[in-house]
Amino acid sequence: MVYGVLGAVEARLSADAPPLDLGSPLQRVLLGLLLTEPGRSVSLDRIVDALWADAPPADPDASVQTYVSRLRRVLGRVVERTPAGYRLVAEAGDVDAGRFSASAASAGRRLAGGDAAGALADADEALSLWRGPVALEDAGDRPFAAAARDRLEELQRTCREDRTAALLALGRAAEAVPEAEALVASSPLAERPWVLLVDALAAAGRTADALARYAQARRLLDEELGLAPGPALEAAQARALRGPVAVAAAPSPPPALVGRDREFGLLRDLVAGLPRTGPRFALVDGEPGIGKTRLLAEVAAAARASGARVAVGRCHEDDDAPALWPFLQVTGALGGGAGAEGGAAGGAFAAFEAVLSTLVAASSRAPVVVVVDDLHWADPASLRLLGFLAVELQHGPVAVLGTCRTGVRDPGLARVRAALARTPGFTQLTLGPLEPAATAALVAGVVGSDAAGEVHERSGGNPFFATELARVLSGDGSGPVPPGVRDVVERRLAGLPEPAREVLTLAAVAGQRFAVSLLQRADGAAAPDDLADALDAAESADLVRPAGPGELAFAHALVRETLLEGTPPLRRARLHARLAAALPAGAAPFERAHHLVAGRPFTDAEATVAACSAAAERAAHDHAHESAARWWERALEVLDAEGDRPELRSELLLRAGTTMARAGSWAEAQRLLSGVIDAALARGDTGTAATAADQLQGIGGLWFPVTYGVYPAELVGRLEALLAAVGEVDGPARVRTLAALAVVVHYGPDRSRGLRAAEEAVAAARRTGRVDLLRTALVARLGACWLPGHEDRLIANATELLEVTPAEELPEVAMLALVRRAVARMGLGDVDGDAADLAAAWELARRHDLPLVHAQLVSMQAARAMLFGDLETAEELVDRTFALVQRTQLYTQSWQDLVMRSFIWIDRGCLAQRLPEAAAGVDTSGGAGSGTLLTAIALLEAGMAAEAAAEMARVDGWAPFPMQWDWLALTCWQAYAAAELAATPVGIDPAVPAAIADRLLPFADHLAVQGGIGAQGPVALLLGRAEAAAGRLDDAERHLRQAVAVSARSGLRPSEARARLALASLLARRGDVAGVSAEARAALALAEEVGMVRVADEVRRLDPR
Repeated sequence: MVYGVLGAVEARLSADAPPLDLGSPLQRVLLGLLLTEPGRSVSLDRIVDALWADAPPADPDASVQTYVSRLRRVLGRVVERTPAGYRLVAEAGDVDAGRFSASAASAGRRLAGGDAAGALADADEALSLWRGPVALEDAGDRPFAAAARDRLEELQRTCREDRTAALLALGRAAEAVPEAEALVASSPLAERPWVLLVDALAAAGRTADALARYAQARRLLDEELGLAPGPALEAAQARALRGPVAVAAAPSPPPALVGRDREFGLLRDLVAGLPRTGPRFALVDGEPGIGKTRLLAEVAAAARASGARVAVGRCHEDDDAPALWPFLQVTGALGGGAGAEGGAAGGAFAAFEAVLSTLVAASSRAPVVVVVDDLHWADPASLRLLGFLAVELQHGPVAVLGTCRTGVRDPGLARVRAALARTPGFTQLTLGPLEPAATAALVAGVVGSDAAGEVHERSGGNPFFATELARVLSGDGSGPVPPGVRDVVERRLAGLPEPAREVLTLAAVAGQRFAVSLLQRADGAAAPDDLADALDAAESADLVRPAGPGELAFAHALVRETLLEGTPPLRRARLHARLAAALPAGAAPFERAHHLVAGRPFTDAEATVAACSAAAERAAHDHAHESAARWWERALEVLDAEGDRPELRSELLLRAGTTMARAGSWAEAQRLLSGVIDAALARGDTGTAATAADQLQGIGGLWFPVTYGVYPAELVGRLEALLAAVGEVDGPARVRTLAALAVVVHYGPDRSRGLRAAEEAVAAARRTGRVDLLRTALVARLGACWLPGHEDRLIANATELLEVTPAEELPEVAMLALVRRAVARMGLGDVDGDAADLAAAWELARRHDLPLVHAQLVSMQAARAMLFGDLETAEELVDRTFALVQRTQLYTQSWQDLVMRSFIWIDRGCLAQRLPEAAAGVDTSGGAGSGTLLTAIALLEAGMAAEAAAEMARVDGWAPFPMQWDWLALTCWQAYAAAELAATPVGIDPAVPAAIADRLLPFADHLAVQGGIGAQGPVALLLGRAEAAAGRLDDAERHLRQAVAVSARSGLRPSEARARLALASLLARRGDVAGVSAEARAALALAEEVGMVRVADEVRRLDPR
């Protein structure tokens, strides 16, 4: 099957066959949409939006299914259903647009490589595929069609330009003139068509016409854009003035990339294949100077020549660089932005989404190649963003290429490497030394062949070192060649006048890239001409290079490092102080703070603390919480060196602790805020101490602000001491301290302690008459009541909290109340109430842009999908949850992701196959025993009952769990494992399931819901199975029938299938043949409908009929 979009949408059985009848216009639009991403899934939401925009039919899903069915009747089963939507089973080469893009890209590469004849042939082949004036004619001006059309038409224009350039290079100027005229007419403000036209006219001997056309282009660019002609057009004018040119419109091929042919070929092919493969990631490692940046520069140039959009972001070597600095450069080049406004908690999420959206939008017009250079210097937020892209960038022709030095040990970088390694088609390249022949080729234009061997030996095959050594030898050549590159750089520097060396040292302290005006202000004693002479000398020696208007940059980081290491520490500090004083008033706070800190002891302490605070505030505003905490730590270091300032110190600690808490770094937040509490208590300042305590609750979104399963005993002790210091006087300090205590003791030995503290906080708040304190106390009571058996109390508390909370002013508080109430209602079996609260929470999140809680809301949607048997959707939502959790830094324990997936795998009957690989490297020690239970259940599923029994015995897996928010779900899993083991020849002591049943009996009318991350259905199902395993058959039958009724009434298909299977097994033990058959038939139908393979197999074994 071949398809066409370069004109009207069409499909043919073969290239020579007539077009097939695709039916209605909307069916053709649907096929056109799928053809824009052949082989990749297109979500149902995108399809509905593409077909109907803001006016969908009453049941859009059904309408889409109808169109898909009709297309399948024509095309066969090439339109497949996926968990997210639909996809067309096709390769890029099956679509004319894919073949066009490939041929056009090949034409560009051949032209750049000097093969004009091959370029012309490829361009002709590409352009011949267009059947109409516009692509996707049937889709009109729909956004997806407009985006695809813009991309294809831009490629078409580039291909026509390459064809014209090839004609010129082949000496066919007469043919090139009308082609160039047409290009100018269609794109009058683009410079390359004018260049081609001027060159074509000059090559055809029409010099006067060429110069007239140049003048026309100059006037047009000035009048329309206010721009002067660029270097290429100026060069074309110069060629015309020199007289007719024979050939030469083809770009000259770039200098050969010595010794890296294999690596260049791999990355070039990776980029060329993007329209077919979708996103790809690559990482190039190597020592400094080995050629990582040069390799990617060559790849980027080739990509740009083939029509791709290239954006480069370079990480800053100073750790004080703004957060997301390389991606700010990338998105700026692509016309987007990485910044985001909003709350401190949610902004990192929004910033990541902004970068993702920019890449996806840019790739809709042409393939995108992103180069992120020097990842070993990347800030933490940039590393997290790169890891996020590895998970979330699923569609579009986008390549993300990075460079990194080998041997860098950084946990954040290690996590990014692991995330990249999991992406499809990941390419890892490590550049080694050049071979002797390659080194000789590299320096052939600098030294003779007799010296090339010495260059290679001394440089170790490092290209940068080799080039520097060759330059030394090309000078006087006397004396032994310095053994290391540092000596080489020193030799280059020694050739500079002393004033130039001084200026370069100041520039090195300023940074890898520096403004000339800053050096002028910092070196006030130097005359402007002297500074210019010094920098000219450095540029002539190729130690610095132009980097933008009024800016220069060191030619290589090693040049700057050599200068810095050769400068004594106190002199460096003095230079930093001079630079800090020279910074303009509007300088970035990070730059000012960096120089003030590095300039100690020559800078003012108070100014330095203020600058660090400003940098911290800016970092927090930009959602770079680690950077903010680092700046506050530096402010504290300066403050501590100047003497005792306890109140200011507490203020800084409080702000740093709050930032780390919002970033999800609970341990660090507790350490910092505990320091505030201790210091405040020591001076009797209970108000500040209580404010610090208040930061510890409500900062985890919908979850607890402490690590799962961890009881922070030292923190609890501090809060108890604070409470004693506050005394019995009602007021803000007492309410806030009690509220914090109520939340942080959740995982402690005395669960009632949290409930008591919450009730005391609520009572105290009511007595003050302050609504704000009542809200604080009610929020704390929500956390304290997050326990099985307290659902009614929690619902009443959440309802009161909503009544005293203006949702539009405090959306986070209203969200917390809605979600906790939703889960409590689900636990009581009120699935409609749960749905209503969850819908209201989603609306609030969307209206107020609260991305922090999106992960938690999506996980709750996943739990509902599990309950109702939509297992494909549930797994897709778990994937989404995991990606969001990684982004927000909340609860990154991968065991939680494992638990969520295990709910689904147990229903599908594939836990035994999926768990071992998924659990590899996952620390389940904090999972309250869930790891042991999952392992045992997987072993039982695999038929290894003895091993399952041993696993449970190894850690006393049948013991009661601590009473916390997930107690009910974990106990139900115990019942499941006990019932499964009882059904094997290994068996189980009936006392074990009997004890579990006794624990579950008070919750017989509940649904087993594990907070907002998973659900198992009616507790009566697991209770009945445990009772059956204990021999309590009457109780078991009653509870199993209850589970069947509850599941059937609420549409909980997985639990109904399991309840009917368990009931059929019980009836078989009682000899009720008719009952067995009826329940088995119903269970089989449900299991097959949901996709519960193991349940279906068990039903067939029980009742073969």
